Parts: sequence; C-alpha cells; structure tokens
Amino acid sequence: MKYFNFPKKTSFVYMVLSLFTILNVSLGFSQGLPFMQEPSGSSIAFSFPTINLSLNDGAHQKSTSIVYFESASLELDPGYDAAAFPSAAVLAIYSRLVIDDPDGLNYSLQALPIIDYNSYSIPLSVKAEGGSSLTFSATAEGDFPTQVYFYLEDVLANQVVDLNVEDYVLDISSDLNGSGRFYLNVVKEMRQEVAIPEGWFYYSSYMNSNISISEVFSSIHNSIYYVKDFNGEIYFPSLNYDGIGEIKVDESYMIKSNQESFLEVFGDKVSPDSVAINLVSGWNFVPYLRDSPANIEDVFSELIENNNLIIAKDYHGGIWMPDYPIDNFDSLYPGQGYILKLNEPHEFYFLSNLDEY
Repeated sequence: MKYFNFPKKTSFVYMVLSLFTILNVSLGFSQGLPFMQEPSGSSIAFSFPTINLSLNDGAHQKSTSIVYFESASLELDPGYDAAAFPSAAVLAIYSRLVIDDPDGLNYSLQALPIIDYNSYSIPLSVKAEGGSSLTFSATAEGDFPTQVYFYLEDVLANQVVDLNVEDYVLDISSDLNGSGRFYLNVVKEMRQEVAIPEGWFYYSSYMNSNISISEVFSSIHNSIYYVKDFNGEIYFPSLNYDGIGEIKVDESYMIKSNQESFLEVFGDKVSPDSVAINLVSGWNFVPYLRDSPANIEDVFSELIENNNLIIAKDYHGGIWMPDYPIDNFDSLYPGQGYILKLNEPHEFYFLSNLDEY
C-alpha cells in the first residue's frame, strides 16, 4: 500500500494542503479546527462527536478517528482531514474518503458531516501480517445528537458486527494491505422513553419504528395484559398472539398492564407536521407526535374553532370539553395517546417541533 504517495496529476496545492493538515494535527493548532491538543501534549482531545476505531493484533494497537461536525463534507476537507505519513509498521488502520477519492490516500483522522451520517459507509484501509489474530473495537466520544451504533462490515467474510456490543475478532492467514474489505457503518437510532403505569394507559410514540407491536413491547411483555388498537385488534403477549402487526405512528393504542414499567422505543423521529392524522366523526384514538408538551386548547384550536371537537379524554380519566367548563387536564404529553370525539371527519397535523403553539 502507498502511504502519502501523491500521483503526478495531484496538484502542488493539494499536497501542501494535506501536509498543512497533518502539521495542524501534530502541533495541536486549533485555530478554525474542531479539535485541540491537551495541555500535556500527549494526545488530541476532540470537542466534537468522535468515533475512535482501534485495531489490535496482540502485540500492537493502532487507531483511526472520525470526527463529526456540520460544515464537513464527504470529500477532502483541507485543514481538517489528516492524511497518514508513510509508515513501515506491521499493523495499521486508516479511513478513506467516502466519495471523490481519486488518489486513494489513507487518513488517520477524517472529518465527516454530522447530518445524515447513517446514509453512507466509511471505507477502511487495513494493514496486518498473515497469521495474526485481529481485534477491531470502537468507542464514541462527545455529544452525538442521537444514540449512535457503529457496525464493522467485513465484505469478504460476509459479517456485520455491532461494535457497541462486541469486538470483531478475525484470524487471517495471509497479509492484509489495502482497502475494499472493511467498512464502518454508523447508524443513528433515536430513542423515546415512555413510563407505562399500572392499569390503563393510552400510548403513542413519535418514533417511526416500522416494526411489529410485539417487538416494540418485547422488553416489557411480562408487564402487559394486552394492547388494543382503534379497530379493536389485540396484542396478547401471554398468549403469543399479535392481531395488530406493525405499529403505526399516526395512531395511539390502549394498554392494560399489571405493573409499572419503562419502555424504550427506538426508530426515526418523525416530523409531526408531516404526519396526517385522519380523524373520523365519532371516537378516535389520537397520538401526540411532538417531543414536548403543549396546551390542549392551542393544539386543537382548529377543531375548536370549527365546533368540531366534542370531548377529549386522557388515560387518567381526565376530560376536556370546549363547550363546557370541564377541564380535568390541560396539556398533551409525548408518549401518551388521547381519545377524541368529533362531529365531522378532519385531517389534522401537529405543528413542527421547531414551532410553538
């Protein structure tokens, strides 16, 4: 493998920029950069979200880092990406540019955009001697906007390993020296935490998980008698019966539980203003899709102005009626569902999480 070997077509300016990047990292210059050297001078401490990927052969350990921030790109970011110096080491791990990588350089540090980081794979370059037992591991630092999961993909062995759970151990019989076999896939998977009380509860979630209700409730299935949807279909965990199937983000569900429990829901966080809630005349099971509480009168103002909302109920048995001075509850909360009775059908949208009622 060629390390820092600039092809003839590579411009002198490109070479200078890459060399300047390496000097920046080596000397700890932080002007305009998302990282800086610690006072001891022993290592580089990142102030931005970072994934550190390590490779160990039992005798040596090498690592490479991926740092995330909004202004980075999938191409070369001069002043941020740090190409690797030539090395005679028997063990090495680097990343490669995600796109537009005509020179095939190895990077000991690469900056990538924090937005949509689950939409691309990061090529890795590995050097190791045949007969070695390799261990790949990874850690995350800094504040990622969501919970992140990083998977090492070994194309040749057809293996994908969750490095959050376990290291990837690989015995190799021949030398490794190049890219194309290993990739790092970073997946953002958001989480919503919902407290389920004992007794009756109206449940909804702003996580668009696209999985069966039995899988959503698998972690607390021993606490659940049953779950019922608006159509009367039921999920009975004790009987291993699922009449509901895939849970839907535009609906809420009635739960009967035998004890308090704590539910973690994973998936993609929906934009509440992009999900149509199709309300019918009569009774409706309505979800609440925003990530913060809001006043019920403000949320359902269009229904109230049209004299369409007759009554709203929460799981406590609280009642809110716009035509009568009955308001046992006044706010809607994430994780909870509500029962509404309308005079006429209506297509309803919540405001975006960026807007306030």
